[in-house]
Amino acid sequence: MAAVRITIKDGVCQGKIHEIGQVFTVDETTPEGMCLGAWEAIAPYLTALRYGGNFPWESEKGVAVIHCPDPCGITLELRRIGWSECSTSDILMLRESRRSSMSTGLLDEKDCQPPRILRGMVNLQTPKANYPD
Repeated sequence: MAAVRITIKDGVCQGKIHEIGQVFTVDETTPEGMCLGAWEAIAPYLTALRYGGNFPWESEKGVAVIHCPDPCGITLELRRIGWSECSTSDILMLRESRRSSMSTGLLDEKDCQPPRILRGMVNLQTPKANYPD
């Protein structure tokens, strides 16, 4: 899977959370500091980009431009980046987001590598409800 760089391109954030030029880089976790409205708007597009998808209405492959659900809100550009394209600031941002979400805060060289998908580790069966008769 690829990483995705999210850039705030235009508009005014009504919640005063985002500013034009603000950048987030996403790999395995949600970026710290992104509002829920913007995250929910971009999540399906971000997932498609991470798995190699493209959008026929976009002029450039690996890019999606999405508007915040707020009609007066921001415009976000999502751009797929390969791990070789990750800048030092991207890697540091990813490490910091992982550090803040980890209880131990310990990181190693694996944090700069593409994420692995672990097969068979998740039980997708719905537990049976215990309702009284």
